[in-house]
Amino acid sequence: MSQQLLLPLNHSYSRQIERSVISRDKLFHSSIKPFLQSEVENVSEFSEIWDFDIPAKDTTQTWSKRLWYNIKYRDIFPFSKGKYYVAINPLIDFGLGRDNFSNTTYHGTRGIQLKANLGKKVSIESKFYENNTLFPDYQSRLVARDTVVPGQGYPRGTPGSGLDYAFSEAYISYSPVKEFNLVFGHGKNFIGDGYRSMLLSDHAFHYPFLKLSMNVWKVKYTVIYNQMLHPNFIPVVRQLQVHPKKFSTIHYLSWDIKKRFQIGIFEAIVWDNGDSTTTRGYELAYLNPILFLRPEEFSLRSPDNAALGLNLNFKITDRILAYGQVMIDDLSINKTAELGRGFVGNKVGGQLGAKFYDLFGIERLFLQAEYNVARPFTYGHKKVSQNFSHYNHPLTHPLGANFHEIVGIASYNKKRFYLNYKLTYAIYGEDVNGEHNGSNIFISDFAIPGYPNIAGQHVGQGLKTDLVNMDLSLQYIINPVINLRFEVAYSLNVRNNDIQTYTSHWFTLNLATRLDNFYFDF
Repeated sequence: MSQQLLLPLNHSYSRQIERSVISRDKLFHSSIKPFLQSEVENVSEFSEIWDFDIPAKDTTQTWSKRLWYNIKYRDIFPFSKGKYYVAINPLIDFGLGRDNFSNTTYHGTRGIQLKANLGKKVSIESKFYENNTLFPDYQSRLVARDTVVPGQGYPRGTPGSGLDYAFSEAYISYSPVKEFNLVFGHGKNFIGDGYRSMLLSDHAFHYPFLKLSMNVWKVKYTVIYNQMLHPNFIPVVRQLQVHPKKFSTIHYLSWDIKKRFQIGIFEAIVWDNGDSTTTRGYELAYLNPILFLRPEEFSLRSPDNAALGLNLNFKITDRILAYGQVMIDDLSINKTAELGRGFVGNKVGGQLGAKFYDLFGIERLFLQAEYNVARPFTYGHKKVSQNFSHYNHPLTHPLGANFHEIVGIASYNKKRFYLNYKLTYAIYGEDVNGEHNGSNIFISDFAIPGYPNIAGQHVGQGLKTDLVNMDLSLQYIINPVINLRFEVAYSLNVRNNDIQTYTSHWFTLNLATRLDNFYFDF
């Protein structure tokens, strides 16, 4: 119980851990990510995670052989003395590709990771990345549209001729006792068991946060205090670099029922720092660490954006996990009864999925199927600065709202080789003729035609658009600790509606440390 580090928030990395803890006789709250290493080690040995043996280190070998051992199995440059451990790892992502068989793309990331265990109760980690990228055309369009590289910050340059951008993550993790953990840092969090999350995902850029977690008996209770940026984060006078801020508080209670069924209760509230005429500051009432926030918001008679959610997972067998989510951003039964179905104020999202480990008895054959949906205008708000977003991207699903989506993921690994396949198919409604149809959460609810007393709203309204993303890759794991891998990959992106059809084929060769999730499948 001495490792208070957070494990990488990466789907393929987390998948290895989930496989080793899914057994019905193990108590583990899998919906709160990133995982705390001490909690994973409490229910599983790391030797169970990887499909290859990690031999003991021979300290009598030459320095070159010890370095080669580290490159294959451990932190690259470790230093230890007594109860203190420090490690430094280089972080890279070098890739070359061809977009639509003719256009060259490249990606160059240089970074460094520093992590340390300072005794049994304190751990720290810091990562820094410097990037230079020439994106394929469909990714360049997303960057140009949002003025942000998804999940990676503000770039310099032009998307069609290469972009430079940098970002960093850091935190300190402290566990005074094994039941309690505090993390203060600049990073991301994820709530859910799916590829997507309709409650809180890691799609948007990093942000400052304070996370308090208590894990007692069959319950894990988490409170996250966040500082985020308004959607219009680019200042009028860029030299000042003053970005208007907003805040959020998130409560999440996960309860394990008989080690087979887990239920998670989620609530969040978002409020801004004021406008051009007032400065509101931090609302001290929202420091309340106990459920529920909604009565606090009501007692303040505030216009803040509150939401409730539910996360469920059920271990059907030791190798099958079913999961789901419901997110209620706003709901009015009275208005629905008065105006009819499809009331504009009913803002609801949902998810349903299943994961299959060792499918058909084939060890390490994995399959995941998932369905996601969000009604029009969900996660938006009358006051745009109080929507569920950060740094020009949604805090939940990358598509925002007004969509249906199906996700399929298949993976098989043998020793250090991995074969991965992912397909996402979405139908969503784009704005057309200047009307707000409910997909773009960065438009005020006041811009909805006929707002607020209208009904008849349905998922996919507006310009019906079909979106297909497919990724296929063959990977070889070089180092499991930093997830260093060599990969050959192919990506397909197709976007089709009555106005245009766009198709992209992208082939790449990459040597990369995959410690984070970065999404371009939207």
